[in-house]
Amino acid sequence: VSDITTNGLARGRGRGHDDVEMAITITVAEVKALLKFASEDAARENLCGIAVSGQRLAATNGHVVAIRGEDPRASWSGALIVPTALWLQAIAGLKAGDQLEVDGDANLVTITGGPAPVQCRSPKRTFPPLDQVIPESSRKAANSIGVGGHYLALLPVIDKATRTKSGFWDMRCGGELDPILLVAQGRETTWTVIIMPVRLLRRRCKPVRDRERGRGEHSSAPDLAVEPTDARARPPAAVGHEVETGVVAPVAVRTE
Repeated sequence: VSDITTNGLARGRGRGHDDVEMAITITVAEVKALLKFASEDAARENLCGIAVSGQRLAATNGHVVAIRGEDPRASWSGALIVPTALWLQAIAGLKAGDQLEVDGDANLVTITGGPAPVQCRSPKRTFPPLDQVIPESSRKAANSIGVGGHYLALLPVIDKATRTKSGFWDMRCGGELDPILLVAQGRETTWTVIIMPVRLLRRRCKPVRDRERGRGEHSSAPDLAVEPTDARARPPAAVGHEVETGVVAPVAVRTE
C-alpha cells in the first residue's frame, strides 16, 4: 500500500517555513475530524497528532491526509506536530461548536479556549512533506468533479453490515461526469455502489447557497436517484445541465 511518508521523502523536501507565525481559530468539531486522520501507532510519533504550519493544520496516518487551510501544496517543512493527547486535553469538556485559538510559531504553539491553556514545544519530529505528494492541477481553469462526502460516508455502513473482506473499495470512473463505481467483496457476495458526480463551478466569489441544503452551485451528471413516476420516463439531464442542489444520490447494488 502506498505510504505518504515514504513517497514524499523519496522526492525530496520543500522550502522551510520555520518563521511563519500562526493565529488560527478552529472548532472542537474540526479538531475531532482532523484527529480521525491521525495515526494511532505509537511507533510513528510524527503522525500521532495534528501538524500546524502557518494558517494550516494537517493530519495523516501515512495513507490518508486531511488538510485544513489554503495552499496545501506550500511546504510543510518546519511544521510543529501537536500530539493527539494534547489536543484531547485542550478540548476536554467542550462542545462541538466551541472554538479554540491556536497561536504561536514553529517553536511553540499555545492552544486556548479550553479548560486551561495547552502548550506544545517543537519536538524532534519531522512531519511528512505533503507538498511533495499532492499533485499539481494540470488545468488551472478546469472545473473540479465533486463527490458528496455524505455519500462516501455510507460506505462504512456497508462495511459494518456485510463485513467486507478487506475494508477497501475498488473505485472505477470512466471519464468526466461518468458514474463513479465502487466495488467491495462482502462476506457472502459482492457489493456495488454507484455515485453520480457533480461538476463544481470554480469561482472566486462566495458560492450561492441553497436555502435548504446549504451547498454551493454545481452542475450534475445524469441522475440515478429519482425513479420516474410516469410510465414515460423522461431522459436524464444532459451533462452540464443545471439541476437543483441535492438531487444526486448513490445507488447500492447487492450482486449475487
